[in-house]
Amino acid sequence: MSEIDYELREKDIRFFNDMKLTGNPGFKKMLTSHQAIIPGAMSAIAFFYFIYYQDFRTGILIGGVGVIWGLLVPLYLRHNSWQQVRKHYSDEDMKNILGTRTLKAQPGRLVETVNGEDTTIPWKDIMRIEINRDKTYGFLYFDHNSALIIPKKTIKKTKFIEFMQEVMEYHSQANE
Repeated sequence: MSEIDYELREKDIRFFNDMKLTGNPGFKKMLTSHQAIIPGAMSAIAFFYFIYYQDFRTGILIGGVGVIWGLLVPLYLRHNSWQQVRKHYSDEDMKNILGTRTLKAQPGRLVETVNGEDTTIPWKDIMRIEINRDKTYGFLYFDHNSALIIPKKTIKKTKFIEFMQEVMEYHSQANE
């Protein structure tokens, strides 16, 4: 049996939503358009102004707008998507979601303790378990859009990777 104490912060939820958003093919296409295609087209126009009209001021202005566009528009899109997600949660909901949590991995179940209240989650209710590429977050998915988020930075007791390996082992045993 393994136990882990951690704190869930708003930036952890933002990371999860950004990860889900950038995994969306439609958003990826839009992001690529705003990061590469539009600034690239503006750079080509700026180059045309440099070469054909020999108007350096306008060329630099258009090129500068393209660079700023490529940097700021994707940030705006991510911020705007977070604002849309945040509208779905009241301040009371966020207060209940954020804070210190304890997870206990046991054969047959996972026990989550929040504010002194225990919730038992059978391993079969967990769809999949993932660790992000940088090994800074663990995710225990209940469906495609909801998961327990475990940020490595806020863990107080157990080692992150050891806990996640044990959780994966219990989960695989339950699904056999």
